[in-house]
Amino acid sequence: MRNQRFVFFCVVVVLAYAVINHNQGASEGSLGQDKMSEAKKLFLNSNLALSEERFIDAHAIAERLIRDYAGDYQIGLYLRLYANTFYFLDEDFQKGMLRPTPPGIQKRINELKTKEDKTVIDLVTLTWIGNAPGGDFSIEYLEEILDKFPSSVWSEWAEWMLIQEREYRPREKYQDKSPEERSKLLMRDLYIAGKKFIREYPDSYILPRLLQATARWEYRTDAMQDAAAKEEAVQMCYRVLKNYPTAEYDCAEARRTLRDILGNSYKEIPGCSGEADRIITQFYCLSPDPIEHKKCTTEYVQRITRVEAKAKPALSLLYYVLIPPSVAIVIVGFILLIRKKPGNRSK
Repeated sequence: MRNQRFVFFCVVVVLAYAVINHNQGASEGSLGQDKMSEAKKLFLNSNLALSEERFIDAHAIAERLIRDYAGDYQIGLYLRLYANTFYFLDEDFQKGMLRPTPPGIQKRINELKTKEDKTVIDLVTLTWIGNAPGGDFSIEYLEEILDKFPSSVWSEWAEWMLIQEREYRPREKYQDKSPEERSKLLMRDLYIAGKKFIREYPDSYILPRLLQATARWEYRTDAMQDAAAKEEAVQMCYRVLKNYPTAEYDCAEARRTLRDILGNSYKEIPGCSGEADRIITQFYCLSPDPIEHKKCTTEYVQRITRVEAKAKPALSLLYYVLIPPSVAIVIVGFILLIRKKPGNRSK
């Protein structure tokens, strides 16, 4: 009787160990993605709040997002959302007033500008909204971030934004060219700047953004006529897909660029499609419009619900993979116990 209890105890212990071990393995495998997943969850919740016109809630969530996840691959997209929520705190803006700048927005901007001992988040916020809705990014605040907070996680973001702004600002640079030529020349300048930044900051958290954007800029120039340049752009996109799978927007953009460059020779990745990537990119690049937020957020939620529903059966199969060897161990132990019984030894 004692042996039977002992065997039963072994069964429980081994099976429990198998389940716990599986859970720990899954947890360890996703440890590096936990923070990223939490950021995505906050991003989604803030967009849901915007689409439901809960503007104060949306702003609070977005503010937490940029404070706690500054080193996230998609921080630029989170800042865009934060700016949207900042504008929607103003009642005139909610009613559609864009120009002149609604007085409520201008007052909040002025209060932030005159604040003493600005934090790096204050300067990041002013960079985005300092020139009011639809204006250029404020170069003076980017320079101030680099000057006062050189060791901040925001410094790399500020440096790239400064480079990008300086490439776009001198609009007279190619004024003698046609609009098409001017666009290609600006894309070429950004492509060169992007490649330089990638070389100098190979471990930067904004690398997935830069890789897919630089590949797109290269594609929009005449460089695609050159086989080496085409291959370079293709490899940049595949680098994003391989090394930064949690950068959802950048992976979607990389796949879109690959479809454009490779055409019919592009092999679609299982579970991905042009339509799915359209939903992803639109969701991450929303303009401050509640109707648009509601439409695109609904589409995105429907998509991830479908994806999760397909993934659940595969996840449960892992338990069945673990259970058979665990049971086998218990059976072997049971056989050994029987052999050790006094009656068996006397034979």
